[in-house]
Amino acid sequence: MSEKEDFKLEISQEKEVRILTGKQIVIFNLPNIGFQAMFGLFQSFLLIFYINIMGQPPIVLGVLFSLAVYVYAIMNPIWGSISDNISTRFGRKKTVMLIMGPIMAISYILIWLPPIPDTPYGVLNIPLILNFTLFLYIFRVSIAGYQATYYSLLPEISTEETNRIRISMVGMIMTVLGVAIAMLLPIFIMGDITEDLPPENPDFFYPNSLIGQQIYQNAILIGLFVTLIFILSYALIFFGIKEPEKSIQEKRTARQLLKDLASPFKDKNYTLLLIALFFTWIPMMNLQYSLINYATLSLSLRGSEFLVFGVVLLMSAIISFVIWDKVSKKIGLKKTMTITMSLACLSYFLNIILLIPMEHVFLAAIGIILLSLSLSALVGTMIFPLAIVSSIVDQKEFETGKSVSGAYMGSFNMVLSLGTGTATLLLSLFLQVLGENFGSSYIIIILFGSILVVPGVLLFQRVKVKSSLNANSESI
Repeated sequence: MSEKEDFKLEISQEKEVRILTGKQIVIFNLPNIGFQAMFGLFQSFLLIFYINIMGQPPIVLGVLFSLAVYVYAIMNPIWGSISDNISTRFGRKKTVMLIMGPIMAISYILIWLPPIPDTPYGVLNIPLILNFTLFLYIFRVSIAGYQATYYSLLPEISTEETNRIRISMVGMIMTVLGVAIAMLLPIFIMGDITEDLPPENPDFFYPNSLIGQQIYQNAILIGLFVTLIFILSYALIFFGIKEPEKSIQEKRTARQLLKDLASPFKDKNYTLLLIALFFTWIPMMNLQYSLINYATLSLSLRGSEFLVFGVVLLMSAIISFVIWDKVSKKIGLKKTMTITMSLACLSYFLNIILLIPMEHVFLAAIGIILLSLSLSALVGTMIFPLAIVSSIVDQKEFETGKSVSGAYMGSFNMVLSLGTGTATLLLSLFLQVLGENFGSSYIIIILFGSILVVPGVLLFQRVKVKSSLNANSESI
């Protein structure tokens, strides 16, 4: 038996016994609460904070934000490849996480501490923009290192599909808890502030008002709070999860490392998956970025209506976990993912109803129902890709005899980041051209998202997904 065949046999044998216990699954996923609370607030509120409260031009912030996402996208496979080719006593993946985590936390706090502008709303303030740019890019680079290595731990520590789905499900529950924290805090703030504003008055842009100063102070406290949650939960991984020891591959040249970085994109099956996810991710991120403005401007939610809004969305997400978990166990990953993507497309398209003039109570009720339907679909769409990628990584490692989880997970994050950057550019362009008070623009961009999901669904049908639920690959 050749050395390469020995390595493949070793991988196969190791992967048969790598299953996380219930306690380990919780420990591994617990940082998702703090991380998603940080990142969810960052995604849904940072641009609103700098545009609405700090009074900066939307297109400038949109371009800077999008470019930072593209930098983040490029850094993901680089960090992933680095984590495949280093060796320390902490473990390959955990070493990168140990360095990047604190940098990410510090830069995140500082981005919520910009200098207070002395310029009118819509006028560029150079010191503020410099502060925004510096800590935005540090945060993006460090988060790329953390995420690429954290996600690439999954195929290393668990090798059985049912166990991976369970890990993904628990991870998604933790994610929703984190996102709920990120959503509810600004919703409570905006709810109190907009209590006395009538629905026909959507104006809540106060760069130099008492309301703006209140939001500024609360944003600092919120930033500190969610960062603390992340640090406490992130530390548990280093004590509760053991990274499998693997013999380091031979020393790699720069050319070989570049070849490793390109290898995921030479895998045609994996590339199809990445392209499908790219198309789907753009409308998902557009909805997340514009959620608060969508609720305030398009649905005219005010005061206590925000609380109803948040509770209904949270309940729909929790119920969705139970539904998609049961469905995936019966019909497999690929079919379930197809259903969730198709449902997302339908729910986005149905937003066209909201362009019809109607009474406030009907507008709010229909809007919340549509958002709940969209969130239910998106929960499923976000749960299963990691399990699917892990399956593809298993196959590739068996074929090549190399550790490729970092490079593959890094390219996965990179493509999703490109989708995020594209979503930001589209949203900022709408805000700049149509104006911050044009509520219909948010409905229109969500409608546009339904079109983008269609090629994602069609391409995904051509992806071959290995499943332990049946003997054959799933290839609907």
